[in-house]
Amino acid sequence: MKIKYEFITGEIIEIETEVSKEIEEAITTFERKEANARRKARRNKEASLEAMKEETGWEIVDKCLDIEAEYEKCEEMEAVASTVGELWERQQALIHSIYFEERTTNEIAIEQGIDSSAIRHQLKTIHNKLKKLLEKSSRFDT
Repeated sequence: MKIKYEFITGEIIEIETEVSKEIEEAITTFERKEANARRKARRNKEASLEAMKEETGWEIVDKCLDIEAEYEKCEEMEAVASTVGELWERQQALIHSIYFEERTTNEIAIEQGIDSSAIRHQLKTIHNKLKKLLEKSSRFDT
C-alpha cells in the first residue's frame, strides 16, 4: 500500500509499505471521509454569505428596516403619548376622535353643536400646548 504524507511546506511524499488488510481499509476509509469533508466544506463555503463577502467585498444589508430610525420613532411615540396624557380629558378626546377614529372636524362640530372653525381652533391650541410640553420634556432629557 502507498501512504501519502503531505507536509506543511506543500511537499508530498508517497511511501510504499506493507500493512494488514484492516489497517489498509481504515486508512482508505479515513482518506475518503477526509476528502468528502473537504469537498463539503468547500461547497458550503461557496454557498455561504461569508464566502460572498470574502470574494466580492459585498455585504448583504437589510435596507427595508432602519433599526435606529425605528427605535427613535418608538421613543418619539412614547414621548408624544405621555405628553398627550398631560392634556385635559376634553382635549384628549378630541385628539382621539381626529387621529384614531379618523373623524372630520365637521363631524365633531355637528355632534357638539358648534362651528367647525371652533374645532380647528381647539386643535391648534392643543398642537401648541403639545409642542411646548415636548420641548420642555426634551430639555430635561439631555
